[in-house]
Amino acid sequence: MDGTLTAFLLLTCIILGVLAYLSGILDLWGSVSASVVAFVIGVCGDASWLMLLLFFLLTSFAATKYKYTMKRSKGLSEGKEGERHGHNVLANGIIPMVVAIFSFDALAEIGITPIPKEVASVLFICAVAVAASDTVASEMGVCASRPRMITNPRRVVKPGTSGGVSLPGLGWALAASAYTAIAGWLFMVTMPSLFPGSAFANTLPANYLLVTLPLSIGFLGCQIDSLLGATVEQKGWLSSSGVNMASIGLATAIGALIFMVI
Repeated sequence: MDGTLTAFLLLTCIILGVLAYLSGILDLWGSVSASVVAFVIGVCGDASWLMLLLFFLLTSFAATKYKYTMKRSKGLSEGKEGERHGHNVLANGIIPMVVAIFSFDALAEIGITPIPKEVASVLFICAVAVAASDTVASEMGVCASRPRMITNPRRVVKPGTSGGVSLPGLGWALAASAYTAIAGWLFMVTMPSLFPGSAFANTLPANYLLVTLPLSIGFLGCQIDSLLGATVEQKGWLSSSGVNMASIGLATAIGALIFMVI
């Protein structure tokens, strides 16, 4: 990536971060964190990856604002007005950023073999799909009246309890995984064909079946998050952000193993 394109990408990420702050999507540190994460992903990965990250941010905010007044009245809301914080951004963005870093072509110059972009693209979508699935399931699932503990389906728990799941929440988890997987394919395959010679590159393998991998991994990762929430988080071994990061990392690693097999 040449200097002009890097400078343009940096400016774009800063502008997006400012807009996210002014619109109430992120607080100050959330906006700063998002700008840094987005810049690293754009430089090390691809501009199309950045588009998927932005799509995740917008859809997550929409889910957060859904029935926000009701959520706030019950103490289940995020932030003062639905804004996300720096720890939320990093919990969901660290693993996608790590995938991007290890796909950076410049790693070869220091003797490290980068992950092929075709592989990294699929893993990147998997990581974002997990984050989207968990975020949307949590925000929509708290509206359910009788969630049950994932480790004991007979036990009814209060909405918002770590490890609590509901049929609506599971449905939204699957839906978020699906639309994130489809969006990733569109951004990484369709965008480059619409804008040839631009910063967008077709980095996905030409196999439509690979859409099902991020879809499945996204949903699986959401369930891993619930399991960790019901166990290690409730025992105080990990925070909510730590559980988010761990579930995204574990699910993405499973996605990598499956990708190697197929």
